[in-house]
Amino acid sequence: MAPLQVLTLNCWGLWLLSKKRYNRILHLCEFLANDAKEKHELDLVLLQEVWCDCDVDLIISAAKLSGLVHATHYRSGIFGAGLLTLSRYPITDTDFHLYMAAGDPASIGCGDYYAAKGVGYARVAAPSGPIDVFNTHLHANYHHTYDKPSGPDAVPAPSTDDYAAFRMAQVLELARYVNAVSRSSGSGGAVLGGDLNCKPGTLEQEVLRALLPQLRDAWQEAHGPAADGFTCKAPGNTFPPRRQPPERIDYVLTTFGVAGCDIQLEHTPEGHSYSDHVAVRALLRLPGPGAPSAAPPPAPAPARRLALLSAAERVVGGGLERAAQASSGHIMFSAIMAVQALGFCFFAQLMRLLGKSLHPSAAFAPPLAAIVCAAGAAIFFVMGVAADGGQARALQQATQQLGVMVEAAGGRAGRVVTGGVGGSGEPGSGAPGSGAPGGGARQEEEERVERAERRKGGAEPGAAAAGGKKKK
Repeated sequence: MAPLQVLTLNCWGLWLLSKKRYNRILHLCEFLANDAKEKHELDLVLLQEVWCDCDVDLIISAAKLSGLVHATHYRSGIFGAGLLTLSRYPITDTDFHLYMAAGDPASIGCGDYYAAKGVGYARVAAPSGPIDVFNTHLHANYHHTYDKPSGPDAVPAPSTDDYAAFRMAQVLELARYVNAVSRSSGSGGAVLGGDLNCKPGTLEQEVLRALLPQLRDAWQEAHGPAADGFTCKAPGNTFPPRRQPPERIDYVLTTFGVAGCDIQLEHTPEGHSYSDHVAVRALLRLPGPGAPSAAPPPAPAPARRLALLSAAERVVGGGLERAAQASSGHIMFSAIMAVQALGFCFFAQLMRLLGKSLHPSAAFAPPLAAIVCAAGAAIFFVMGVAADGGQARALQQATQQLGVMVEAAGGRAGRVVTGGVGGSGEPGSGAPGSGAPGGGARQEEEERVERAERRKGGAEPGAAAAGGKKKK
């Protein structure tokens, strides 16, 4: 059976912001349309950052000329997820999971919060059987600075950029979604491709491998861990991102065996690059009828898995604290601007009480200032309560999930995140659901049993209480 050819590319298709966007999309369409002629014979194409609907239509039309007749465009949020999946084989089911942890709403310049990123799913009816195909794009890393590694388990140092917590939370959401879909679909294998915005060996990559141990890195399988394979700011790229060092951040991860993996789409016939990324093409071995699937790669040792999950919990927990502080700060700033708006509303009356008056040409200034302050107060209130608060709750959920994983791995006694944003129950604190001796859940259960016994036997309250103490 011929290998399954999978290609992934971040197209850098931002309207008005990306250089030569339309020209580059036309060259990509030409490549896809001539796929059969050039003997690429791609079976799956996973594209990211295809933001413009006109570009989507062009790509889908061009891909049909080479046999990629099935397509799914994942749409969400204000600008859409930017994800497009093309397939030679029928797509029998699709879904999209929007990442709850989207980013910092106040960072308008980076735009990740407003991009509505997530993971798109397509079930493809390949000749060897159904395949689960996942296409995703994680939060960008704008700083590329890391702490020093620490600990006996050689856990990679976490990234120190301002968005590390959101990216780590998205790694957790991605892994949970892939595992949930793969368990329920009963497919013959899985392919996960896209821009993960983290290079090999980083904490995010190691955590993803610990949570998805069944997936193998196609590039690493074909070239070994020492090969660079830079996909962003690659040598010779004519659109190098200013804040991005040369890194391999685009991946094809799969449960299938890997027959080969290479770099594609470096330069158009005009000499410029197709994108600020290059494409990754992987050739995957599909199992024949009745043949066993490829053996999964070795999973991380339990001690290393525990260390990775604990490090991820610390990263997300730190982001939760910063998100809660940002929420409180925006709400406080909203209150200050609301007070200022009220002050400008009564500014003229105050001036009259003081025996003064504004010049007629400046009479419009206080009402205008009141409108501006009121609008600012509304914006910052919504940002603090809905946007920042929503992101804090998403990070809180991720922290709680990682805490449960750490506890299940034997890392510590019971602990959950409870109450408001950033609140937590400590081990043995008796927080509801903590699992600690004397915890709220156990106490409530004992009181429920005591009340049932009193109703059934008509026992005196004192005797029932004594019996309860004796049982304890």
